[in-house]
Amino acid sequence: MTRDARNRTTYIVLGLLIVALSLYLVLRQRDRMQYTIPKLSSLSTREIEAVEIEQPGGVVKMVRSGETWQIQPEGYRVDPAAIGEMLKTAADLQLTELVSVTGNYSRYGLDEESRIRVTVFKNDKALRSFEMGKRSPTYNHTFIRIDGDDRVFQTPGNPGTAFGLSKEDLRDRLVLSFDPDTITEIRAEGTGWTVNLIRTVGDSREDQGSTGEKKVTWRTETGEVWEAETIDELLTTLSALQAFRYRDQGDRDGDPVFSITLTGQKLYTLEIFARQDNTYPARSSENAYPFTLFYAVTENIINLFAENK
Repeated sequence: MTRDARNRTTYIVLGLLIVALSLYLVLRQRDRMQYTIPKLSSLSTREIEAVEIEQPGGVVKMVRSGETWQIQPEGYRVDPAAIGEMLKTAADLQLTELVSVTGNYSRYGLDEESRIRVTVFKNDKALRSFEMGKRSPTYNHTFIRIDGDDRVFQTPGNPGTAFGLSKEDLRDRLVLSFDPDTITEIRAEGTGWTVNLIRTVGDSREDQGSTGEKKVTWRTETGEVWEAETIDELLTTLSALQAFRYRDQGDRDGDPVFSITLTGQKLYTLEIFARQDNTYPARSSENAYPFTLFYAVTENIINLFAENK
C-alpha cells in the first residue's frame, strides 16, 4: 500500500471514530435527559381559581367564589378542608423517582379506565395538570404522570385521597352556623308541646360566676330555670351542625316532628321530620338544600326538650 493510500485510510478511520464518538455523546445526552426528573415550577394556592378532576366516575369541576368554593354547575358549597387539601397537594406536588419510560400505564393504574386526572386553572389557563394512579408497593408513594411527559414518576404520600372524592363527599356538610354567645331566646316545638327559653344575664355580685363573669340563666316563660351547662352544650352542637347526607331537592317531608328557632343576630331555624331508618330528614334556614341528620345526634336534641317540657 502506498503512503497516500495509508493516509487516506487513516483519515477515513479517524473520521469514522469522530462520527461514532459524536453519536455516542449525543445519545448519552439524550439518555441523561430521558432519566432526568423534572423540577416542577412553584405554584401558590392563591393562584388557583378552578380545579377539574376527571375520574372513572365522571368529572367534577370546582371554582373559587370569594373565600369559598363551589361545585359547578350545581353551585354546591365545597367542604373547606377538602378543597384546602387539594390546593396544597397541587401546589406542592413533587416528583421523587422515575419509575417507567415504557408507556405501560395500566401496570401503574394510569390507564384511562383507572387514573385520576387533575387540572388546576387560573382564569382559563391551565397552571398544572397531572394524572395519579396506584400507590407504590411500599404504600409510601403514588405513581404519577405530568401533562406533556409520557414517563411515570413517583410522588410522596397518597394524593389520590384528596382528589378521589365524589361530588357528594366534596360538599360542605355544615348546615347550621352561628355564634352561641349571641343567642338570647330558644323556641322548641314538638307534637303538642312548645318550650320557650329566655336568656338573662345577672348584674349583681350574686349573679356573677366563680370567675367573676356575669352569670347566664335560661328561664321558661313561667320562670322555671334550666341548667345553663346543658343549654351551652346544645348551642355548641347546633352552632356547627353537620348533615349526615344531602337529599334530593324534590323530596317531600310532610309536617315536622320537631322544630327549633334560635334568636340571635337573626333568626335561625331547624326543622326535623319523621325518622327514616337511621336518619332524620331535616331543613335549615342556613342551607338551601334538604339533608339528613344521624339519629343519635337528632334524638339528643329532641329529647332534651321533650323530656323537660
